[in-house]
Amino acid sequence: MQRFCLFSVQCVLILLIISCSEPSDNFADKTDSSLCNQNPAACFLQLKNNQLQLIISEPSAPSGQPFSMILQTAKPITNVTAKLAGRDMYMGELPIHFDAIQGGHQAQIMYGSCASNYMVWRLTISFDNQGQRELVWFDFLADNYH
Repeated sequence: MQRFCLFSVQCVLILLIISCSEPSDNFADKTDSSLCNQNPAACFLQLKNNQLQLIISEPSAPSGQPFSMILQTAKPITNVTAKLAGRDMYMGELPIHFDAIQGGHQAQIMYGSCASNYMVWRLTISFDNQGQRELVWFDFLADNYH
């Protein structure tokens, strides 16, 4: 019985020591080339019969501040619908309204902040492209100040 108690106390102490160590910031130092705003240029997506380009007005994609996204296409698209949701963490879904502009579509976006220092958002866009309904997505990092 004494050995069991001693072993239990040692396990609890080890857990306390581990849990009180400095938090790891591994996520903040990694770059993910699949994220739109890890590259200063726009994101490109090649479809069979069209090319899409997503331009984020604020590459840092700041939380709590409005910014715009422009979706440009090589060939016209119609009936654009979109939503924004967390890629790795569920934060709800935000409907995004793209307005037609010359050469593409534009949306104003603003979302809340996340307690995590690594929040990836996924913009899912559906549209009619040359008679076919298409569904694509673009991922980007919020508060990307690196």
